[in-house]
This record gives sequence, C-alpha cells and structure tokens, in this order.
Amino acid sequence: MDKKIIKMTLKDNFFTIKSQNATDSNAEFRVKLNAENFVYQAHFPNNPITPGVCLVQMAVELFGFLKGKNFSIKTLKNVKFTAPVNPLEFPEIDFLINFTENENLWQVKVLIKEKEIVFAKISLVVSSEYSVVSSAKPNTQYSLLNTQYCVIIPVYNSEKHIANVLTSVLQHIDNVIVVNDGSTDGTLEAIKRNTFQKRVTFELVSYTKNRGKGYALQQGFSRALELGFTHAITMDADGQHLATDIATLVQTSEKQPNALIVGARKFDNPNMPQGNIFANNFSNFWFMVQTGKKLPDTQTGFRVYPLQKIGKMRLFTNRYEAELEMLVRSAWRNIPIISQPINVYYPPVNERLSHFRGGKDFFRISVLNTILCFVAVIYGYPSMFLRRLMPRIHKLKT
Repeated sequence: MDKKIIKMTLKDNFFTIKSQNATDSNAEFRVKLNAENFVYQAHFPNNPITPGVCLVQMAVELFGFLKGKNFSIKTLKNVKFTAPVNPLEFPEIDFLINFTENENLWQVKVLIKEKEIVFAKISLVVSSEYSVVSSAKPNTQYSLLNTQYCVIIPVYNSEKHIANVLTSVLQHIDNVIVVNDGSTDGTLEAIKRNTFQKRVTFELVSYTKNRGKGYALQQGFSRALELGFTHAITMDADGQHLATDIATLVQTSEKQPNALIVGARKFDNPNMPQGNIFANNFSNFWFMVQTGKKLPDTQTGFRVYPLQKIGKMRLFTNRYEAELEMLVRSAWRNIPIISQPINVYYPPVNERLSHFRGGKDFFRISVLNTILCFVAVIYGYPSMFLRRLMPRIHKLKT
C-alpha cells in the first residue's frame, strides 16, 4: 500500500552527519540527533522520542545527500520500528543503506541501529526530482558561479565541529576558504581527513600562531581576492550558522552587489544565551552613536562582504572586535549595510564552542567603541557628509 509522506527538511537542524562511507550499492552514515529541535520540544519535552516519520525522512535525505539529488517517496513498502530512539540516550545512530536503480526509480533498504540495537527497518522506492549538488562544478542554483561568491570560515580549535560545518556548507556552494587560526587541537587533521579538495575551489590557509578572528578574516579576504572572487560569505566554525541561509544572503547580495549584507538573528529564540542579547544591544547602541544608523544585529559573523569595497580594508584590530570595526568603517564609507534575517542553532550548553574571553574581549570592545566615538566626530560623520555631497557637486558641474 502506497503512503504519502509530508515533505520536510531535517538535515542540519534535526540531525547532522558525523561520518559516511559508501560503495556502489551501499552506504553507512553516522548521524547526530539534535534533542533541542522544536519537534522534540513540542511533542516530547520530558521524554524525547524520534518520530517514525522523521526516521523515514532522514533516510531519504541521507540517500539524497549521497547521490547529490532531491528524492521523493514513490512507495513505502515495509517499515518496522523495533525500538524507540531517544536522542538523550542515543545521541548518535547509524543508517545502513542498500540501494539499486531500476528505470529511474531507486529501491532503497535502510537499517537504523546503534551497535547491537536495531531501531527500524525501512524499504521504500524513491524517484529523483532534480539535482542540487555537484562534485564537478559549483551549484548554480543561486547564480554562485556567475557572481563568484565564496565562503570564508575562520577556525580555531574546532575539532568536533569543523567537519560537519564543511559538509553542510558544501551542499550549497563549492567555493570555500578555511583559515586555520593557529589551532592547537586536531582541527587541522579533521579538515585534511575529508575530501573537500575534490570541489572546484577548496583553499586552506593555515598558520601556527593564534592571531584572532579579525586577522583570520583578513587572510581569507586576501586569498579570495587573489582567486578572483567578488564576494565573501563569512561563517563561524561552531555550527551555529545554518548553511541553508547561504541562498537567502546571496540572493539579497545579488540585488545590491555593493552592499554589505549582515545576518540578523531572531532574539526571541528561547535557547539564546541572555549574555548574547545584552552584548548585542550594547553593540547596537554604540553603532548607532558612531554612524547614525540602526541595525538589529551588529554581532553576527554570518555576512556577505563585497570584496572590492571591503577586502583591502586595513583593520586596526585583530580579534572579535574587528567585525564591529568593519561595520562602522563601512558605514563611514557610505557602503550600504542591509540586514537579512537568518536562523541560528544553539546546541546544548555542554556542547557549545566559544573562544570569547569575557573580561579581556569585552574590555577590548569597550576601548574600540570609545576610540570609534572620538573618530566619528572628527572623521566619520564629516566623511559620510562629504561622500553624499560629492555626487551632487559632480552633477552640478556636468
């Protein structure tokens, strides 16, 4: 009996891929479940159980990831759920997939397990809808090939997260530059173990001494310009930024290619740390004082930079405060700054990665704000005024 399954997207939010191995007819995926996902919170807040329909959809999405296509379920033949999957008890599970093709239809058999425990057996027939990933050329779904966008990911001691972040990003864009900012754990090895070099452009910039996020971004911008890219999308390496938002940011950027696009997080997220909300409000206030402009989120690192406008900017700061400096100085240059809503994932507290050094970095940001307020009076505001005035003067002369 055929059964229709409601289409949804679970990858990167409901679950993430930890590892994969594949042959011509078999594949094995190790996935990590996100117990904080709204599905669990809405239906099973005290005793989270993975719904059977989600397990089926996960199998379809994993097969689609393997083949680089989206698949729809034509027939759901046999499904046996033999044990509940509690993400708190089993945060990681295995999907063993066997597949054969017959006249553009794929026969797919899936075994879901963890060691000796079998959770489900699924047999289904799927058909391909359209190609979404290519290992031979960049994904042109969002005109990424024509407009020459790349992703820059600065990374420091993110051994547990970087592989998943890269796997997710490479589903949406092939051009990636990773800047290893002097990591001392297994981050560099985690990057090199993966086969991302098969993509059109995968660049690794690495140095031994930790220099800070601002320095890493500058190194990434320089390499992007050398490679001929016109725009750089910056993302953090901790997994909080969702690669599914790349398309939205790029689409906004393509409409105004000279603008700096800044992701805007949703601050009503119940999982957002209260310290983040305070820090962002603090930063937003001083940005308005220094530029006369309002932004809802001045602290997010998920942005699109027009490299010809910003890529060669020499920063005075090298660490977290560098992103604030780039925003303020861009405003002084009258570079349009556009906010674009984005999603964000906050993992459980014990899994969060942060290198923000509370006292030291907050002090550095405070000092920077003080300096920027002074410079805004003698340079920032006069510069913005003159840059607005010059086109009018030029028009009168002509």
